[in-house]
Amino acid sequence: MKKISSQQVLRSFDLDYSLGLKTGKSSQGMNKNQVLFKNATVGIEKYELLHVIYSKGYGKIYVDMSESVKDRYFNKMFKYLQEIDLSDINSIKEIVPSIDEKVVKSSLNKLILYFQDLEEYEKCAVIKKILDLLKK
Repeated sequence: MKKISSQQVLRSFDLDYSLGLKTGKSSQGMNKNQVLFKNATVGIEKYELLHVIYSKGYGKIYVDMSESVKDRYFNKMFKYLQEIDLSDINSIKEIVPSIDEKVVKSSLNKLILYFQDLEEYEKCAVIKKILDLLKK
């Protein structure tokens, strides 16, 4: 069986959308809030797929480190959400259709459930606030 490290796995999970955040615009014409939101929501969906691929490809080696990988990755996705300027929620609403509303809700709910299981309710509150603002 092949050898892997959690760092190798995280690097493959971390291929984010072009984060042109220093200039304020990505190569896809999205502003900082949109890029952060897209990275977080699509990132959770990407995690699910990569988790299955790594589970099948590396078996027990990956399974033994998978909780650590998930924790670090989900916390990174939360940091993206935490950096969003919620006073500009309209720019987030603009890109929801391009991501797919079901994917957005599913991703954010997966994050809430993950942090709820860890009893990190402050993080749940931040995510819930974003979900609520998107409904308005």
